[in-house]
Amino acid sequence: MIQTLSPDAGRELTDAIQDLEAAGLGCTVEHRDLGPQAFVEWLFPTAVLIWVGEKYFGAMLAEAGKDHYQMLKRGLGRLYDKALSRGASVIRRLRRQDGSLVADAYFSGNLSFAYASPEGWTVKLLFPLDVSASQYERACVAFAGLIADHARDRSRSVLEAEIQSLAEEKASILPDEITPAHLRGSVRLLVFWNSGEGCFHVPDPGESGYRGELVSRPLGAVA
Repeated sequence: MIQTLSPDAGRELTDAIQDLEAAGLGCTVEHRDLGPQAFVEWLFPTAVLIWVGEKYFGAMLAEAGKDHYQMLKRGLGRLYDKALSRGASVIRRLRRQDGSLVADAYFSGNLSFAYASPEGWTVKLLFPLDVSASQYERACVAFAGLIADHARDRSRSVLEAEIQSLAEEKASILPDEITPAHLRGSVRLLVFWNSGEGCFHVPDPGESGYRGELVSRPLGAVA
């Protein structure tokens, strides 16, 4: 499912959607309104949010090198051109109460990918403002692998370790009868591909706002 903040965004992405559907992926476009959100701009919904399921990740990995993958790759490339390139035409604009624009700081507000697990927890892939086309493609493939690895073997999944740690952190400040198992479904995780280190990082919005620079840690690097 593709969620947009503007009906115009869906029309802008027509060619990308056609390529994704030609690769065997069902796409439905849903417009959503931007309600009250957190104050950090990269916690707001992006202009285009692509919700993808395990079928998507399986197709992306299994079809690598095949004709359908080339179509999928082209669709992903069109999404990049429309939302993340220098000539992007799908743009999220946030305004303060005085009408002035809020500039994106570290991550693009134009495009993100997200996965919702059967348990209810979600993980969203953000893209740095300076992401190149090759870095974007690598991030998409790595994100597919991240979810596929979790579905294949939770015990060895770095994503599983992160979700469990965040659930335990939430439970630690609540009454004992509320366990991490009760809270896993409420976890909302943000990640981005750190091209310099070749791994996913988890950004810290609180520390980033306090220090005035992006603060993050590798995914799974939990205490």
